[in-house]
Amino acid sequence: MVLFFDTEKKLKSPPSVLRRRIGIFLNIVFVCAVFLFLSLWVLSALGGSSESLKSGAQNFMSGLTGMNATIGDFREVTFFPYASADMGDIAWRREGGNSSVMSIGSLKIAMNFWDIMFSKNRIFAFDLEKIHIDEGIYFPRVADIEKMAMEETDRENHKGRFYVSGKYNGDDFNAEFSMDAGIQGDLTYFMRPKEGSDFTFFFPFFHAAGKVTFLRGWQFEFSKFRAGDQELSGFLLVSKDGDLFSLTGDLEAYGHADAESAAKALSDIYCNYVVPERPFFPNMTVAVRINGHPAVFRAECGK
Repeated sequence: MVLFFDTEKKLKSPPSVLRRRIGIFLNIVFVCAVFLFLSLWVLSALGGSSESLKSGAQNFMSGLTGMNATIGDFREVTFFPYASADMGDIAWRREGGNSSVMSIGSLKIAMNFWDIMFSKNRIFAFDLEKIHIDEGIYFPRVADIEKMAMEETDRENHKGRFYVSGKYNGDDFNAEFSMDAGIQGDLTYFMRPKEGSDFTFFFPFFHAAGKVTFLRGWQFEFSKFRAGDQELSGFLLVSKDGDLFSLTGDLEAYGHADAESAAKALSDIYCNYVVPERPFFPNMTVAVRINGHPAVFRAECGK
């Protein structure tokens, strides 16, 4: 036995394929972690109110609208941990024009960086004030929006709202959608409700209330819809397939309303809110039924 232990040596077994793969994987994880840390550190340091950031923001807004954008009060832009923008005195001018055709007095928007990365769609700040839009830009009439914002309405039940108020062609209007709200640290965030959002519209040409759901598109279920002197109920669905938008629906005219008058009232809404040359939905098909019959809308406004 003594001779056995003196002469026999224990040999090391070569590392297994699994161990080598684990080692490679850990090295990759370490390199990625270092790269991610450096990237986030750079992103957190990039924010501020420098002229280069201001120029980049102006170029982005110009490309978004096709008009020349200028920012008079560039307060701050950040990228991490929150992607946010805080600025004011924003104006858009047509190519070669001297006067602005659209402006925003104040803009504050913030989303969490990780929420954007993982598509959680939580918004921590959304507040726009003093929006002016000349006629013919996006609407046939002048629009002056006093406020467009999200705010908490019931902390205990985690509720908030998105609302818009102002004047359209000199007449008051407002709209409101309910939202879910929550708290992260000291900040409140807002999310679109999964079960649908209650809404109210009060515009010069129509009043409406009901619920909007987001399963196949934007489906508006109206508990009340008044267009001119026509009263209706039912639903409208706005959906998108590639570049094609479609508007479908089934409405019931009641009281002294009738299908033909209701179709005309809906046409009046379209003509008062949509610029044919610059519609929000340039490629849209319409298939709406009123009282069980296809509604015939006027092809051209003003006729």
